[in-house]
Amino acid sequence: MHPFISSRFARVTILALTVVLSVNTTTGTPSISPGLHTSSTTVKEAFNFSAIDSHVQRTPQHLSLQPLPRLVSYLIKPATNDIEKARAIARWITSNISYDFEAASLNSSSVSDNPDSVLYYRKALASGFATLFVRMMHIAGVEAFTISGFKKGFNFVPGDASTLKRHTWNAFRTGGKTYLVDLPVYKEVETDNSYILAYADAFFCIPPEQLIYTSFPDDKRWQCLSEPITKEQFINSVQCFGALHGYFITPLSHRQYTISSKQRTLTLCFDAPPSVILGARTYAHKDAKAQHSIVKTTREGRKFTVHIKFPADGTYKLEITATEHIRERSTNDIIGCSIKTLAEYNVLIGDKQLHSMALN
Repeated sequence: MHPFISSRFARVTILALTVVLSVNTTTGTPSISPGLHTSSTTVKEAFNFSAIDSHVQRTPQHLSLQPLPRLVSYLIKPATNDIEKARAIARWITSNISYDFEAASLNSSSVSDNPDSVLYYRKALASGFATLFVRMMHIAGVEAFTISGFKKGFNFVPGDASTLKRHTWNAFRTGGKTYLVDLPVYKEVETDNSYILAYADAFFCIPPEQLIYTSFPDDKRWQCLSEPITKEQFINSVQCFGALHGYFITPLSHRQYTISSKQRTLTLCFDAPPSVILGARTYAHKDAKAQHSIVKTTREGRKFTVHIKFPADGTYKLEITATEHIRERSTNDIIGCSIKTLAEYNVLIGDKQLHSMALN
């Protein structure tokens, strides 16, 4: 059994996983039971949030100056269940609260995470987003929790725990199931090196088996996996980027950052939606010949397999990419494509590389 995930999650049809969570009435501490729920679709694939999102975007500005219960009452008015309530609250927070990049760059701990302070200043660090979400969810009558742990940020170096960042995110419970949410707004870099602020929507009700590649909770119960991983496994896992979550893709085979092979051929498997086409790019280090690798892909249902033939022994950087067709809305004709990097590996090919790694 691979240390990252149990056989219960090995089926490629599984994308969403939730756990039964209860609260210890003596300590107030959430406790997670072994009961698991699986589904062939994620929450975002099962729900259409367009009406809720549109309602939130039309929120009258004056309501943000009113007592919080009045604002929450307006936001959740069209919601028919707790997941839609959570969606409305999450969208309002990420549309109206800015991430404090200045404080984050200075590693400032003076920024208050008190919900009242966050509402007043309209900016916060991750902990401020999380505490405001919990306050508003409780007003809406939904159980919600803050989760503290580590995150692989922009400057994370695989294998180096010192490059991890402290982070805070959320969970909420409804219908005996628990859903994970990460709220902060992120920088989205443009081609001219400028950036715009955008919320990574993939982190709303993100499946635990995807979030574990980028976020590691202090309390292993919040991993929401039947077999929790260690911190060492987390920092040595494949380097994943936001697009991996955005396209609902989960690695099925190679889950560690460094891949070693005596052979010059490599096969990786992923769970991927039918609308996404996976591919690969390789970059040779100085000890490998400057020749192109041969990449072939095959699909069987949701299982996407990437076959790579390397030109020579050596060390390579391997990028897994996703290509998505862009279609004209009125005609559905393909008018272009979008290619994004999902994950990155360090690949050692040949006995020489394996021997060198063993000496290190």
